[in-house]
Amino acid sequence: MIIDVHAHLGIFAGRSFGAQQFIETLDRYEIAKSCVSSVEALYYCAVSGNDAVLALMEQYPERIIGFCVANPHHQPLAEVKRCLKKGFKGIKLHPWSHNYHLSGSLYRPVFEEAAQQCIPVLFHSGGTLKASDFKYASFDAIVALAEEYSMVDIIIGHMGLGRWQETIEVAAPFKNLYLDITMSLPHANRVELAVQKVGAERVLFGTDMTLLDPAVPLGLIRGSKINQEEKSLILGKNMMRLLHMEDTQ
Repeated sequence: MIIDVHAHLGIFAGRSFGAQQFIETLDRYEIAKSCVSSVEALYYCAVSGNDAVLALMEQYPERIIGFCVANPHHQPLAEVKRCLKKGFKGIKLHPWSHNYHLSGSLYRPVFEEAAQQCIPVLFHSGGTLKASDFKYASFDAIVALAEEYSMVDIIIGHMGLGRWQETIEVAAPFKNLYLDITMSLPHANRVELAVQKVGAERVLFGTDMTLLDPAVPLGLIRGSKINQEEKSLILGKNMMRLLHMEDTQ
């Protein structure tokens, strides 16, 4: 089973899929399930954006896994609790779009709720090689969160983008840090190095739909010089474990 850990609903950099096209794209690449957060929730209104994801979940309950966007400036804990009651299975944080540091106190209740509910937290990380791109999710903040919330599965979205090699080194010592390979500029050895340093059990397949096509990350994994079991873990088995899904295959 292939599970996409990182997808979006809504207009993203001028590109948008309707519900049918979204599902057709999953079918084309044999992606069984997709973890979806709302672009509207990331940049405008969390409540209405999360509700749009809920509607997609209700339309395709076997395919769409909702990740609730928590805006630290607008009652993040209340919104997370509301979404979890409606069936969302994870939390999405975007420190950059919300102009708020990952280590800020307003995110603390969200991580505490994630710990209580045993659900993963995915956050946007990285940028270019400029230090300023990491001001909202610094390596120090990632380490501090991994240590303080060792019971929470924390997914580093994009695995640091331009600083992916450093991000791998930062994540390596922490069993609760996972690397999401989603990236618009793939590097041929990125998956192999991640597997070597942190283990295949902590590397996750993501697409960044609708911005990017799934062909890129799928090709990156399938073309990597790792064994078939490691590929299976990355493509879906790891996410099944994080989402507490039963393996029926």
